[in-house]
Amino acid sequence: MAGLIPRLRAFVLERHPFALPMVERTLEDVTAPETDREPAAIEQFAQQFRRALGHEISGLSAAQIPETTPGVSAQTRLKAASQELFEDVDGFFARVAIAASLTAEERREILRGMVLTRAVDNRLKQLFTGSDVQFEGVPFQGKGFRSLGQEAIYAAAIRLKRGEAWRDRQRGWRGDVVGPIIRDLGVALAMHRLWVLDNTDSTVSELDPQSGRTLATVAVGSHSYDIAAGGDAVWAQSYGDRALYTIQPTTEPTH
Repeated sequence: MAGLIPRLRAFVLERHPFALPMVERTLEDVTAPETDREPAAIEQFAQQFRRALGHEISGLSAAQIPETTPGVSAQTRLKAASQELFEDVDGFFARVAIAASLTAEERREILRGMVLTRAVDNRLKQLFTGSDVQFEGVPFQGKGFRSLGQEAIYAAAIRLKRGEAWRDRQRGWRGDVVGPIIRDLGVALAMHRLWVLDNTDSTVSELDPQSGRTLATVAVGSHSYDIAAGGDAVWAQSYGDRALYTIQPTTEPTH
């Protein structure tokens, strides 16, 4: 893999190509870290780079340039563009620092999770395009939402509060709860716990995504079709009861 500075140049060229000469001049005024595998060294370099880049940008002036668009001064537009560059560069360094902080075990889990995400997605695609998924005897007609190319989203949950260490016998689940949307299958698998709504019998089941084993099933009224998660709970909407059920993981629902 290329070193930190070449990757920074490539990132700037992709996101802000005309800022590359300014970044090159900034790099002449800072000392690159000896390694890009130490988060603390990366963060320290990022602070130095940001200060030097700010000094470089401060030499720009748009005082004699008319409004870029009606009601927006040239100086305001320059300030906004500079802020965007700062934020993007900060994001670059933050991602590099996170990558450097990953342990060997976390990296192996991410790789296993990406493979698992691909396998589950392939199986779901088979179900969607076949006749296994039916409603009142009619096969599912949709194409389904694929996670193809999105397997790395598994890593987004790697530092969340997850796993058995966050399950309290008296107070229930004390860890994080995620609500994946389209193509976020990997995040759900990474949490090592998954809630699925079965609208044929209006139940919500807690599954172990690694083994597929059902851990618990609770009833959520009748004609229940919507499920969401966030904070420390899961919610299911029952249209038959006109009620919103709140499920504290490993406990009975309330509404």
